Amino acid sequence: MVAVPLIFGTLTAAHYEDQTARDPRIDALREKIRVTENPRYSRDYLDPDKRSIANRVQVFFTDGSATEPIESRIPDRPSPKASRRDPTPAQQVRRELEGSVCVRIKLRKLIATFNDAARLDQMRTDQLMDLLVG
Repeated sequence: MVAVPLIFGTLTAAHYEDQTARDPRIDALREKIRVTENPRYSRDYLDPDKRSIANRVQVFFTDGSATEPIESRIPDRPSPKASRRDPTPAQQVRRELEGSVCVRIKLRKLIATFNDAARLDQMRTDQLMDLLVG
């Protein structure tokens, strides 16, 4: 759930299929990822009154430096009047951002980078982070 969006720029149900799982870039990137559990996120996810899907990503480098943590919090409980098809606030923001020309250009660069395994393997970590964050 971390490697796939970094490679493809998104995470959809199709990414859970065998064809995507066979992509060798996923396992190569997963080998570099360490996941730790936040017990509060797990409790809130399992709580039927909250149904929270919060997560946080932070990158730590071998030289001891790190990015700032980035947290994504889906509202703990949707409005009872809202249809499951209605976009969440996070989905609305994403749609607005995807409409931005600057964001589209950045997404194209990211996707091109992650689609070129040789280029990605040769890229320094700081270059990758500049592409992801800058």
